[in-house]
Amino acid sequence: TKTELKNLNSFNFVRKGLEFEEKRQREIVSSGGRIEQETRRFDEATGTTILMRVKEGSDDYRYFPEPDLLELYIDE
Repeated sequence: TKTELKNLNSFNFVRKGLEFEEKRQREIVSSGGRIEQETRRFDEATGTTILMRVKEGSDDYRYFPEPDLLELYIDE
């Protein structure tokens, strides 16, 4: 299940956001809950994440390939 985090403006916020999400999701699962596919915003003032929107499935993200872009191969 995918949880997308927004508002991660520094490596420190990435670390704090991931640590908070790990704890939040662990508590949900250990209490018998289910992790939802959602987008959450990291609040640097509180060190927590806030629900922005719940996604029912990958179609809600509206991913589609860009036909005008070629594949890029990188060699060392």
